[in-house]
Amino acid sequence: LRDESDLHRLVCEVAEDAKASGVRWMELALSMLSFCAHRFGGQRETLRIVMRAAEKAEQVTGVGMGFVVAVERMFPVEQAEELAHLVRTCVDDDDMKICGRRGIVGFGLHGSEEGFPPEPFAKAFSIACDGTGVMSVPHAGEIAPHPGQGAKSVRDAYQLLKAKRIAHGVLAADDD
Repeated sequence: LRDESDLHRLVCEVAEDAKASGVRWMELALSMLSFCAHRFGGQRETLRIVMRAAEKAEQVTGVGMGFVVAVERMFPVEQAEELAHLVRTCVDDDDMKICGRRGIVGFGLHGSEEGFPPEPFAKAFSIACDGTGVMSVPHAGEIAPHPGQGAKSVRDAYQLLKAKRIAHGVLAADDD
């Protein structure tokens, strides 16, 4: 991804492929801390570009889109909190809408769980999600943060991050 046209092409091709598979709605995860801020004028500008691309793609394909803005476990918690503040401040802005509705639908937690439990990210999730209508949708329970802690990771994502949905979650089966 080199410039704005590449982001537009990527979003449009994803929508076209989804339409060919019969998809009518999809939520795409954006790992904002790992790929984009320096290339596209910062995180807010990158979000704006992606929202415009999604709106155009939806108008062409009929496939609705929403975005999960995700933080990475291996980056400092302070960066997660900064991104959460960005989500909170721009979620209802007109340039963050897709065909008149919110473009940011979720806040996620991605990356390797090993050594990175969900607890330190509770404040970031509170900032992004509490009172904003943005769903908490972390990944948890795929690979335990510590040996024997897979079910706890899922439980903590639900209790501490107030998860509405959990990606993976398979280690919850280990819970008593």
